[in-house]
Amino acid sequence: MQPFGVITTLATGMIRDVEPSGHLVATAYRKIATNAALWLNPEGIQGDFQADTMRHGGPDKAVLACGETTYARLHALGFSTLRPGALGENLVMGYWNEENVCIGDRFRIGETEVEVSQPRYPGNKINRLLHETSLSETLRAHHLGGWYFRVITEGYWQKGMVVKLTYRPHPEWSVVRVNDVVKNKRSDDVEKLLALPELATAWKEEFLS
Repeated sequence: MQPFGVITTLATGMIRDVEPSGHLVATAYRKIATNAALWLNPEGIQGDFQADTMRHGGPDKAVLACGETTYARLHALGFSTLRPGALGENLVMGYWNEENVCIGDRFRIGETEVEVSQPRYPGNKINRLLHETSLSETLRAHHLGGWYFRVITEGYWQKGMVVKLTYRPHPEWSVVRVNDVVKNKRSDDVEKLLALPELATAWKEEFLS
């Protein structure tokens, strides 16, 4: 029997102005959890917005996801006030996490199908927005940044829906391993990683720049 998880949090965010460090910043970083059924399409989830469309959103970053274990681990590391949605993610799932999710994985959620396109690397902006000076470094060091989905088949999502793996073309390329390659840049591994057709083109270009 194939393992599966469930959606434990589904969250969206509106663009709003905040002053994290004395400077006005437009952001949709903080996501608000909902129990409503929301439509998913190749650009993302109904009601979810991005202020910085150069770095966020688009078909290869339609949905930001993480595992339910992310928050438990962050609480153990001292970030006890963080709650699902705080890291900018749209989807929190039981069972699945950076260790057992791989590039190119396809998941069936209700009538939809999504594909893992790339890891997520949180920048330092999250530190200012959440008033946590070492959060981004902790997320990167412990492989807790999450990953992005592209949408293959549209449909509705709702909290409690089953998240089932249907296809795994690259079982050797977990999100954690990709993160390690980015950190260590071993030439043989880099060549193999960049050859993955499912890995987002923009991610490859940024990595090579």
